[in-house]
Amino acid sequence: MSFENGHLKVGGRTKGVPNRISKEIKDLIGAFLYAEMVSLPDSFRLIKSPEKKLDILIKLLPFIVPKPQDLGLENLPDRKLSAILEILTDESERKVGNN
Repeated sequence: MSFENGHLKVGGRTKGVPNRISKEIKDLIGAFLYAEMVSLPDSFRLIKSPEKKLDILIKLLPFIVPKPQDLGLENLPDRKLSAILEILTDESERKVGNN
């Protein structure tokens, strides 16, 4: 029997209550990863290949250092670009007026 529109929800989780199984799995994986983090430096030292070490470092780097963002003018919204142009225009007019 399929759900019919207009009927109230009966049974199941109430709104906002997390799925118990999902939470338990996340907690279990989190505990495992936390325990492995302690042995990570020793495991890293055991790796002989410089290429593998570099590959691991490259994969871990984004978790520590944010990726640089392109700061080109073409990526700025029009209102910010207008504000920058206004500031630059005001500064150049002041320099011309002082000379």
